[in-house]
Amino acid sequence: LCRFCARVSYDMSFTSLSLPYSSRTLSLLSLGSSSLPAVILLQEWWGVSREILDFGASISNLGYRVVIPDLYDGSLALSVAEAEHNMNALNWVQAKDDIVATAAFLKKEGAPRVGITGTCMGG
Repeated sequence: LCRFCARVSYDMSFTSLSLPYSSRTLSLLSLGSSSLPAVILLQEWWGVSREILDFGASISNLGYRVVIPDLYDGSLALSVAEAEHNMNALNWVQAKDDIVATAAFLKKEGAPRVGITGTCMGG
């Protein structure tokens, strides 16, 4: 476990956002003010899980806006085989474009700085 994490559930609500760009609409989860420095948090290979939301909340508690792009378009794996399939089927070029679009969105919204971190898939 990283030094920012605790195995607890936070009573914080992420806001669902839709980011249209190119010929795609990307789903984002956001927590924190648009004026804060932003952290793009990449999901684990399971997808956007409760653990990722908790990790994002812990980062937000340190004074950052956290945005989680849903690179699997809503799919959350329930088994190792499903997680492996989802990760292997991921269009990595599209995922990179999603991340770049998320960073541009955050800068446009007023984030003075944008960083990125991840876990087992995006870390």
